[in-house]
Amino acid sequence: MNKDLQQAYRNCDYFIDDEIGFWQINIGDCDRTLSRYLHSFTLPTAAFISVYNPMAKPVKSSQINQRHQQLIKTLTKHNLSFCQGFMLNPQQGDSKQPSVFITNINKQQLTKLAAEFQQNAFVWVDEEGSVSVVK
Repeated sequence: MNKDLQQAYRNCDYFIDDEIGFWQINIGDCDRTLSRYLHSFTLPTAAFISVYNPMAKPVKSSQINQRHQQLIKTLTKHNLSFCQGFMLNPQQGDSKQPSVFITNINKQQLTKLAAEFQQNAFVWVDEEGSVSVVK
């Protein structure tokens, strides 16, 4: 992964805003409370993914909602557990990027999903609660 893309992920704050409450994670965090939550699932790992900027290229704002709804339909179709969320890059203002926090999933499944939605990378949370970027 090139350094610019990795830095773009590091610059963002990632928020879970769903029935589990409001939670912020960032690249490099290690969140034991989040780890305990993830251990309530068969696979104690999770990921944050957005449909913004497929292949690192901006899309029209009118397409973003449509792409996000397609992501939700795909997750539902495959019976994947997820929470609504958003990404925010404080250096670029307060524009929220709709995202999902997918639980009970492995890297192989996520890599396939990221490819399907033309995402170069995703935010990964391992079983220890460590947050990283995965290409």
